[in-house]
Amino acid sequence: MTSWRKLLARARLRWTIGALFTVGLIALSLAPLSVPSGPQPIPQADKVAHFLLYALYAALILGMLFPYRRGWKPILWTVAYCALFGALMEALQGAFPALGRQACVADAAANALGAMSAGAVFGLVRRKVRP
Repeated sequence: MTSWRKLLARARLRWTIGALFTVGLIALSLAPLSVPSGPQPIPQADKVAHFLLYALYAALILGMLFPYRRGWKPILWTVAYCALFGALMEALQGAFPALGRQACVADAAANALGAMSAGAVFGLVRRKVRP
């Protein structure tokens, strides 16, 4: 396989993984929810899950973009995209109460913080390993 074909195959794999993760996030965000009543075993576990999922989402997108882009602009755009995507998912949860979900500003904040953390780590690591 020639080198350009290998590059194309890797790019397709990256974009496929990113698209599947996006669809998965949409499905998780908008799927009907049945929460057991009573106290949660781990307080604020859903905020931790939001933070980790959106940190992973931002890292996946940055991994797709950074073979082709350098500098802080792609990081800033990715963080902004992930934060807006998370806010949109929360707004959609609030717009469709039949899903059994509610919009939560704290969840949107956890989404944004996860994306920002991934962007900061990615930028710092990228800076250290730059040739």
